[in-house]
Amino acid sequence: MRHKGIQHTIEIGERLLVAVPPLVPAIIIKEMNAALEDCKSADALDLRSAENVIVSFAKVLWPYRQAFEEIFKIYQTKMGHPLLKQKISAVLGRKYEQFVESGGNFQELRKGSIFSFFSHQERLELHKIIIDIECDIRNFTRQAVLHSDRSAYEKRILEFQTILDEIEINITGLRELADAEQEHPQLADEIREHVRAFEHGIALFGPSVNYEAVCRAREHFVGRRLDLRMRV
Repeated sequence: MRHKGIQHTIEIGERLLVAVPPLVPAIIIKEMNAALEDCKSADALDLRSAENVIVSFAKVLWPYRQAFEEIFKIYQTKMGHPLLKQKISAVLGRKYEQFVESGGNFQELRKGSIFSFFSHQERLELHKIIIDIECDIRNFTRQAVLHSDRSAYEKRILEFQTILDEIEINITGLRELADAEQEHPQLADEIREHVRAFEHGIALFGPSVNYEAVCRAREHFVGRRLDLRMRV
């Protein structure tokens, strides 16, 4: 029976594939499909190998996903409130207006702050409506980035690709730092775990990657190494 972690990893890869943003080259989608099929059929596949497959494609998709999400959030801010008012019931609509008057907004309906404002039944109703609305906004955004917002979208893809290239340079530097660390094996393991956490963030296995944290990581670990040497 396949390890649950491997199955979960493959499912994340499938979700990435289903939600591929516009303008991702067809060859990338084809290769990702083939790689996922290989993962599904491989009898001796281990968790690390499965994760490596998904991470490699997630990195390629990352600039597109970041650019798309950025534009989606703009439309979410513009369209979320009016669409909710169209779909919501009159009773819940009045409650929502009170929520807005108290300083809330459409984006905050996804956060824990609504638990103290809406009843359990109201939250269930809101959750279903919000899912429908966000699906509508995502479909709208997909059309927008192919037409009215295409230029801005393509520009942001290139900018996020530059950021990813810098992240990769920093990750390579961290790997080299870990490989060169002979005196403190535990520190080397810690650095490698840090690198893996960054890659997991890119591949949706963990919290989203923080660009500034990646850039600061080498300085942090060099400082840790000096500190450990001074203790000897």
